[in-house]
Amino acid sequence: MASIFKFYIKTNLTLRIIVGIVVGLLLALFFPKLPIVGFVGTLFTNALKAITPLIIMLMIVSSLCADKKDSSVGRKVKRVLFLFIFCTALSTIFAVIAVYLFPFKIKLTSLNNIEVTTSDSNIIKVFENLLLNAFSNPIKAITDSNFIALLTWSIIFGFAARRAQENTKNLICDINKTCIKAMRWVIEASPFGIMGLVFTSVATTGLSIFTTYGDLITLIVSCIAFMAFIVYPIIAFIIMRKNPYPLIFTCLKDSGITGFFTRSSIANIPINLELCKKLKLDEAVYNIAIPLSPTFHISGGTITVTTMTLITAYTAGIQINFWIALILSLVASSICASATGVPCGVILLLPLSCSIFGLPNAVATELMEIGFVISVIQDSCGTMLNSAGSAFLTAVASYEKQKN
Repeated sequence: MASIFKFYIKTNLTLRIIVGIVVGLLLALFFPKLPIVGFVGTLFTNALKAITPLIIMLMIVSSLCADKKDSSVGRKVKRVLFLFIFCTALSTIFAVIAVYLFPFKIKLTSLNNIEVTTSDSNIIKVFENLLLNAFSNPIKAITDSNFIALLTWSIIFGFAARRAQENTKNLICDINKTCIKAMRWVIEASPFGIMGLVFTSVATTGLSIFTTYGDLITLIVSCIAFMAFIVYPIIAFIIMRKNPYPLIFTCLKDSGITGFFTRSSIANIPINLELCKKLKLDEAVYNIAIPLSPTFHISGGTITVTTMTLITAYTAGIQINFWIALILSLVASSICASATGVPCGVILLLPLSCSIFGLPNAVATELMEIGFVISVIQDSCGTMLNSAGSAFLTAVASYEKQKN
């Protein structure tokens, strides 16, 4: 038994994950009524979600309270965050362009007697809710995985702890290292967890969604692929001045695969931390940037919210000027930050985005139902882009600074 365990640990993690995917697929095809397999996947996801909020807070607090004299760390983090926000905005812009270039209608039974009431007050309400959410109870933020509040209080506590005694700072760092060690144990079990997640997806989801909502799925996935394989590499080439595809394929392999099946950017943070370590990036930079990525880099979510809302508006016959649609889409996409870490979280935010475009609640509710149906593909691909893209952009910004 000990020799088997040593062989398992020494085997490349990516190879183990691939084996887990294949085994999960085969079990779903031939033994679809094995609940224990799906339970393993749920257990793995819950373990990641349970430990990740605590790790995020400890990593940010320990990094900020360290009070490093190297000012280049702050500049690197700012560059990474700028790339996160810039690429998120670009994803919204390209999603709007895609809808206007390839418009189509979806089947919505609730589209009767629609009154167009696009109001600025809806936009103000969105930002009011985000601000209130940011200053929720910090303890409750950990238990509820309220990521916006978690980041807000982590940054506040981190700067406040700069004046603490060195022993206190060392204690925070030691607790952080202990949690990271526990996190790595969970990651070692990821092949079994992903096997269970693959089993659940294949055993419970048929191919009917492709015939009913094929156009919508194709548009969303195409926008995601365009960002991953065209836009991100172009940005990386401009900064790095070298072929970016080996790096992006590494990020897709080591981070994107797990993101596809966990469907949670927060749950995939430990995976990205390991990837950044493998890429030999500056630990002081990625320990701050990666935990912030689910809030600042939400390209997959913005593409989904923008595409589904605009297609619904087009189906409803609402005529919107392109530039107005772009501004409203950028505002609507900003709410995706409040859904980080929750599988199908952006689907739950569709009523907010629909309200900005004057669509009634009945339509928003039906759109949510469609979103949950296609989420097995949409949410998986969106999380893959968010997770792999976060590691990729962190590496790009770090490489650029290393050349200076």
